[in-house]
Amino acid sequence: MLEIDNIILRLKYHFGIKKNFELAEKIGVKGRTVDTWVNRKKIPEKILYEIANKENISYEWLTTGKGNKELPFLGQGADEILDANAAEVKVILPSLAGVSPRAYWRVKTDNNMYPAIDSGEYVIVDDIKEIKDGGIYHIEVGDDTYILRLHIYDDGRQVFKPDVENMAEEIPFNKQVKILGQVVYILKNAIPEKDY
Repeated sequence: MLEIDNIILRLKYHFGIKKNFELAEKIGVKGRTVDTWVNRKKIPEKILYEIANKENISYEWLTTGKGNKELPFLGQGADEILDANAAEVKVILPSLAGVSPRAYWRVKTDNNMYPAIDSGEYVIVDDIKEIKDGGIYHIEVGDDTYILRLHIYDDGRQVFKPDVENMAEEIPFNKQVKILGQVVYILKNAIPEKDY
C-alpha cells in the first residue's frame, strides 16, 4: 500500500515547493487534483511512473523513500567515454560504482521504454539485486529478449511491460520468463544521432 502523504512530501522536496497547487502545476495536473489524491489516499500508479521517468528519479524512492533518489546514469559526456560502435563499453564497466564483474551492456533498439531509455542508448545490466516493483529488467521469453519494467499490482499480478503504452502487450511474470539481469545504469546520449 502506497503512503500517499509521504509520496506527496517527496515530490514537494524534489521540486523544492511547499503547496499542493504548486505540485499540481509542476506535474501537469489540474489545481485540486493533488488534494483529491491526498483525501482519497490514492495516486494513479501510471502518474507515479510518468513522474519518475520524466524527472529521472527512482520509482522505489518516490513510493517508499528507500534507495537513491536519482537513477544512476552517465550524462551528456558519455559519448566521450564510448566510441560510436561501443567497442569500449566493457572497458568502463569495472569503473562504475557497484557493478559486478558479471555486468554486461546492451543497446536499446526500440523506444518502448522512452523516456527512461531511448532507442540507441546503452544500458548496463547486472546481477539482480532484488525483484522490485518499478525495476527495469533484461528478460528472456523463448528466443526473444526484452528490456522492460516490472509492475506488481495490488492483486498480486506481476507483469513486465514497456513504459510507452500501446507498443507491446504485457508479459506475465511466470516460469516461461527468465530474468537475465537488472538495469543498473543508463548511458544517456552515448551514440550521436546520424543525420540521414
